[in-house]
Amino acid sequence: FGASGGETENAQLDIENALVDAIEELYDKRMKVSALETVNKILSKHVITEFVQKRQETLASHAEKFVKRGQQKELQPSAKLMSLLFIQLGTDSSRLYPELKPTLLARLRDASLNPSCRASCISTLGFLTFVAGDSPDTTEIMETLENYFYFTDSKLDCVISASLSTWSLLLSALQTPRRDKLIYEVLPKLKKSLGHNNVDVRIAAGETIALVCEILNSDTDDIYAFDDICTMLEALVADSSKRHAKKDRAQQRSAIRDVLHYIKDDQEVEEAVKFGQETLGIDCWARRVQYNHVRSVLGSGTNTHLQSNEFLREVFELGKVLPPDFKMEKGSRSERNYYNNLASKARNRVRSVQRDKRADVY
Repeated sequence: FGASGGETENAQLDIENALVDAIEELYDKRMKVSALETVNKILSKHVITEFVQKRQETLASHAEKFVKRGQQKELQPSAKLMSLLFIQLGTDSSRLYPELKPTLLARLRDASLNPSCRASCISTLGFLTFVAGDSPDTTEIMETLENYFYFTDSKLDCVISASLSTWSLLLSALQTPRRDKLIYEVLPKLKKSLGHNNVDVRIAAGETIALVCEILNSDTDDIYAFDDICTMLEALVADSSKRHAKKDRAQQRSAIRDVLHYIKDDQEVEEAVKFGQETLGIDCWARRVQYNHVRSVLGSGTNTHLQSNEFLREVFELGKVLPPDFKMEKGSRSERNYYNNLASKARNRVRSVQRDKRADVY
């Protein structure tokens, strides 16, 4: 399927016909796994929202049936299909959300289910809630996930890391999180997860703590001190224990260092994702969390959706979809430097205020 977002009519027709054929194969028990993979590939690489809208009930019905009754080889691609369907539909998927939510909740709570399948249900439910849930839904799912922040059974490590990263996605979208709950209920659980034996759990906990820090300290008149957490983070960065694999230590050092630099040194997140003629600026932990989740669903199709998917462009504040023949005016080098310097000075002013306030607390 070589065509993407804004291709010719013939290419678009080929994509739609391939999707119709794959949907038909979902009814065949022998073909359903390969059909699911084909549907997911098409939906991840192409923005065909109007076409998907006409078939949303059929796709949702198949996905729910396979998640409810299927084995691992069917359940995980079916859960991914739900996420891809919601990305295509955007907020129009809100009518499907009440139908799919109970199935995903039941499956993630099923202790007899394969842990990786439970992790898939957790990630999917969180993403569907991010796209289409309201505030009560978001709060309910976050409170459910907090019960899965720590297990001693190593078989459940993937459930813990999925719960932590999914919880952080929902926190990034919450309008008014309760400050007292974050400090007295959530942070103690996150600190416990930070000392977990599994590297993915430790990294997920660290990155979640960075987002909590960003939210708690967004009000520079009420800075929360993270001294004890910084001590734990420093120990993880310096970890040389032989009981942790060398590869795990390197991965942990890289990820946790970013968290430590942000919390201790006020070093902001600064990333740029180029797609087509445009660039997505990732300048805070909330946006980094959201982008990482979107990328985990779309994979190599992420840039195509950033260009042409109206819902994602709204999430990341990219404006309207650019016309196919649009040419971006680069401006002169001096103009670009001038505006970059202005933006840099503004960021530095805010950071200096935060440093002064935080220094008083420390």
